[in-house]
Amino acid sequence: MQVSDDIESGERYEATKSLYKALYGESESDARHVLEECGKLSNGALHVFTLHNNTPLHKTCYIKNYDLANKLLDQLPPDFPISRLMFQNSCGNSLLHDSSTSNKGVEFITKLLTKAPGMLHQKNRWGETAAFQAVRYGRRHVFLYLVDKIDKLCACPQNGFDHLYFFQRHDKTTILHMAILTGYYEGEPWCTWSAIDNIRTQKRSQEDALELVKILVSLDTSWQKTYRKKPEVTPSINRVCTNYVNKAAEAHDIMVNETTEDENGSISYDNENGDTPLIIAATAGCIEIVEEILEQCPQAMEHLNRVGQNVLHVSLKNRNLNVFRLVLKKNLDIRGSLRVIDYHGNCILHMVGLKKLNFAAVKLKSPLLQLSDNLRLFEDVQMMCPSYLVNHRNNQKMTPFELMELNNEELRSNAKDWLRQTAEYCTAVIILIVTVTFAAAYTVPGGSDQNTGFPILIRKPFFIAFTMTDVLTLSFALTALAVFLSLLTSSYKLRSFCRSLPQKVLFGFTLLFCSVTMMMISFASTVILIFSGRKQWTKVFIYIAAFVPVFIFVVSYIPLYVKLARTLKYWFITKCLGILPLPACITAMPKDAYGFRRGGI
Repeated sequence: MQVSDDIESGERYEATKSLYKALYGESESDARHVLEECGKLSNGALHVFTLHNNTPLHKTCYIKNYDLANKLLDQLPPDFPISRLMFQNSCGNSLLHDSSTSNKGVEFITKLLTKAPGMLHQKNRWGETAAFQAVRYGRRHVFLYLVDKIDKLCACPQNGFDHLYFFQRHDKTTILHMAILTGYYEGEPWCTWSAIDNIRTQKRSQEDALELVKILVSLDTSWQKTYRKKPEVTPSINRVCTNYVNKAAEAHDIMVNETTEDENGSISYDNENGDTPLIIAATAGCIEIVEEILEQCPQAMEHLNRVGQNVLHVSLKNRNLNVFRLVLKKNLDIRGSLRVIDYHGNCILHMVGLKKLNFAAVKLKSPLLQLSDNLRLFEDVQMMCPSYLVNHRNNQKMTPFELMELNNEELRSNAKDWLRQTAEYCTAVIILIVTVTFAAAYTVPGGSDQNTGFPILIRKPFFIAFTMTDVLTLSFALTALAVFLSLLTSSYKLRSFCRSLPQKVLFGFTLLFCSVTMMMISFASTVILIFSGRKQWTKVFIYIAAFVPVFIFVVSYIPLYVKLARTLKYWFITKCLGILPLPACITAMPKDAYGFRRGGI
């Protein structure tokens, strides 16, 4: 991890810590505090104060607080160097890059380009211009504004720029690729813009090239040699950690194997694998230490380990969801943390698809519940993430869901077998119940009148109870039979294990419980009709004896039933009862090819 040389010294840490927190505040006092603190710094709002070389003005644009951004920009002296204004952080993003992620920033962008027009053609580490960033986040108004500026720039040949420079990054991905990847393409200007049509026309006019391609394809035999995809997961931790992160962890007596002292006298703690205290705590699920570190030094949110993963990646990869929720609750630069991609090309969604590294604390669950938990976690994280990460491919050329399919294939197979066995056993029980119920229906308690054919005990209250419960038993049992048969004939697609199959299992168990309960009530009613002349204590004993099988049956399956109910509780509330409907920003999200909703951050 490259740490900026401009990071403040220890004595100025307290001031910049309060500045960092105030930037994420929403009150007027927070804004005044930011303006006051930036006024004290040598470079003003362009003073580097985070691990990734961000400045207060970068952060203000990133969190879309353009009122404060305008004030910070106006606070800079008139003779402020343009080269400093065009400063790029460790990702290569300029102020224009960060402000192009929202349509609300057009006014600020106008003022920014007036001061430093060279920002228009600045590229970040991936070769993305601000216009490219606008397409990534679907910011139509910003894109149209920047395109107007780009057209004027490209109209003069002496400037040395063409449109492809602005709309294609280093890996040859164009704005059309990005628009399709993020889903922002229907009716958007980057799909109908005239320059795109010109490029498309030029490519299609190369008929000789197309003929050459046909010949080369016919001669190609490389496809006969293929390779099996094998994901490589090599967890390793960075040895670099800032002084204030380590001091916070030291207060909690973190045991380390090595201490190193640099030439400036700051001490760095790590273990033999290079684990820093924050990463160790997030990996182990030590929520108290993580909370203390982030409280003492909020800039630690940006800390990356040796493979480029932050605390969100590590906690999610190890399924320490309490730590993950804590970091989200802190609400400090969450958007930026969710967008981090590690050196293996894995985004935050890929972390859900990876297998958990430590199985010591895993509670024993059925394969169905384990797989359902993984898929629901994937769905929850996906709703938080930017939409372009849904189809992002890592270094193994795998999207998050493809990685999840690969790593959960064995679990899916086990869940499939578990479902089949459960459905078969329950089907056998249901057939037995139906057989007994039919026999009871045609063998009327007390017999029938030889003259009229009506049951002798027809006027007894418990006979009515017997009749109703017998019919209900048959209805519940046959419906449950249909549900479990549908489980046996299911296609068992991975996404079905998220809610569809658990819903069927829960519904089938509910019907089976009701069927067994009604059958025992019917049995008790029959016995009471036959022994109606007995004493009161005899009836009580009959009641108890009749419901003992029901009690044992319910107690045996209630843990699984409760877990299934918890799995589907949110779905049941939002879809069936309509008490807590999904927010409009989520219901409006399109679903991807796997049936999950795309993110919206």
